[in-house]
Amino acid sequence: MISFASLAWLGAAAHIASAVSFTVPTSATTGALPYAPVEVAPLGLSFEFFAFPAYFHNVTATNLCLANLKALSGTWPPIRIGGTTQDRASYDANLLSEVVYSVETPVDAPKALKFGPSFFELAAMYAGNVTLSLNRGKNDINNTIAAAKAAVQSIGNLYAIELGNEPEYWAKTQPIASDAWDPAIDAASQNEWAIIVGNAIDKKDIVQAGNSNSLPPRWGAQELIASGNITAREFVRTYSHHNYPGGNVSSLMSHSNAVNNVHFPYSFFGEESMGNPYVGVYAATSFLAGARYVAALDDGKSAFAAYATFDASGAPLRMLLYNSNYHSGIGSRSVEDFIVDGISASQVRSKRVTADGAEARQDRGGNASIGQQYFHNATCSIGGTETFEVNPVWDGQATFSVAASEALLVYLQ
Repeated sequence: MISFASLAWLGAAAHIASAVSFTVPTSATTGALPYAPVEVAPLGLSFEFFAFPAYFHNVTATNLCLANLKALSGTWPPIRIGGTTQDRASYDANLLSEVVYSVETPVDAPKALKFGPSFFELAAMYAGNVTLSLNRGKNDINNTIAAAKAAVQSIGNLYAIELGNEPEYWAKTQPIASDAWDPAIDAASQNEWAIIVGNAIDKKDIVQAGNSNSLPPRWGAQELIASGNITAREFVRTYSHHNYPGGNVSSLMSHSNAVNNVHFPYSFFGEESMGNPYVGVYAATSFLAGARYVAALDDGKSAFAAYATFDASGAPLRMLLYNSNYHSGIGSRSVEDFIVDGISASQVRSKRVTADGAEARQDRGGNASIGQQYFHNATCSIGGTETFEVNPVWDGQATFSVAASEALLVYLQ
């Protein structure tokens, strides 16, 4: 059942609001804005290598959390299986278990582990694209080739193979980096391994290269491309970069910071509780689903963000308005009015993405919501009644009130 609020969020009226103004282009690729293409499955998830089987066997929420995103976009989100422990893992073709390791406490990551053919069989059961990350750090290319061959045979939905994770941290800790190790040496190593592994499995356009966390231009795609190895590029399908900027919640959510250092939240769900960042992922997928292009309407210099998506015909599809000012959940909450021109409809609907404060946690009773819906702990099933706010439009202009640490998803069609 869908309920509609008769007017846009009246709660904002209790506060004095300032205002910012934006204009939605009448069509994509017009004007001076930069437009970026949007993937059919706009967001994906990464599972730490050793924990991948446990997520799909022991965490009930996993499949439904993925299915929720598929329901929005029509396509299963791509997944990546990798992380620090991929470079601690050895393939054993005779191993019956998916993965074998030991740890002192359940929160530890294993220092060494083995995985077998059933690891790939589990990955093959996923309906979306899979990027599989394998070991380069141990410098055992024959073992990695054996794993890659088994993966290609088993995983029909294999999108790419990574060869090593975050190599900038390998110096003196991984066998491949026991001597000299720097971006240029790593680039040469990545190129060499891409060619050797690609030839061994008789596939080009198969490697996801880069996979670094350090900021460009050193390490990662920029360093690899600058190395000028044209042969290696024939085997590269995609380049990947990681980003864990660190800092406090206020700096992480700041729009002016994020626009120059793009990052996404993680820890979406666990065995017993949901993470509120999953609501953000759900909202972002809702915003991007079915879109052909996305553009930023703001200049990235303030706390207030405005983005628009456009459909295949170029018509405006949705807007995402974000007030990145920090609200702790205590005391008064500031409100910003977003005045938007260029809207063709006489009224538009919107969903509010909100929580009591920026640091609200569902495992502590602070559920985040989108359109007054949330996700149940342990299952990821949707709770609450889908609720739209209705915003009037006058002469192509509408005003939307967005409180600090909130976002508003506006439907333009």
